[in-house]
Amino acid sequence: MATEPDKKVPPPDIAGDWSGSIVDDEAGTTSFAIEVFQKHNKFMGTWTAGSGSGSYKGTINSNGEDLKFKLKQKGSKCSVSAQGTIQIPVEAPDDTVTVPTIEGTYKAKKCDGVTKGTFTLTMAVVL
Repeated sequence: MATEPDKKVPPPDIAGDWSGSIVDDEAGTTSFAIEVFQKHNKFMGTWTAGSGSGSYKGTINSNGEDLKFKLKQKGSKCSVSAQGTIQIPVEAPDDTVTVPTIEGTYKAKKCDGVTKGTFTLTMAVVL
């Protein structure tokens, strides 16, 4: 008797506002924020980091945990490739508020002293 294949599990819902920081190997630490619009495993939106801003597009891998995205800066040739891991907490049994996070690494090209480093983002939660 043949077994049925597993149904596709949808990726986690990451739509919303996220904020955190970037730690660049050359430029140091600065604030980082993204606004996420999601459709299935694809997402896009706008970003700000320090005095820069722009748009980005990305995908969530089929495992629902890993993501990749590319950022472009307005009015410049700067582009950034990033990859990260989404941590979606399970609901706490008490009143503890737990929030999703994304942690990852990036590499930048033609970005005025920004080279490569790490980032951490936390989803904004409306209580």
